[in-house]
Amino acid sequence: MYQSWPFFRSFLDNVAMTLAKTDLGIARQYVAALAPDGEGTLGDIAAELDRTVAEVLRVTGDAALLDREPTLRTTLEIREHYLQPLHHLQVDLLRRQRDGEDDPRLGRALLHTVSGIAAGCATRGEPTGEPGSFAHLHHRPAYPPVRGVITHVRVGRRVLGGCG
Repeated sequence: MYQSWPFFRSFLDNVAMTLAKTDLGIARQYVAALAPDGEGTLGDIAAELDRTVAEVLRVTGDAALLDREPTLRTTLEIREHYLQPLHHLQVDLLRRQRDGEDDPRLGRALLHTVSGIAAGCATRGEPTGEPGSFAHLHHRPAYPPVRGVITHVRVGRRVLGGCG
């Protein structure tokens, strides 16, 4: 069915792209810092993710997600490196907000991390004529940084860049 039905092929290719974007390492950081009671649920999600990836690969016959779209796979890998610091910053800002820190710049910086992550995650594929093709992936431009809000944050022993 994957080979013979273009709609199904396109659908599964979109599922594969979504699965490739999933980063449980980041999810674990959010859960550990902000919702430790959710670790069991995250384990269930990880198991379901593994089962879903295995089934998509079985149906498509691919060895890895996005094997047929190496440009997209590389783009997503590069994008993830740029989003990592924003995720770390956001976890720290959310933790500080929950701990009761009352600095108006904190809320503003938090909103900018939300905007930055959302902009970084927003992708749209322009089909090349082949169903499920994402060869012409484009990213929407990120919002400009806000000067003077937060220039860095310490996460453990690492210092990460911020919105400044």
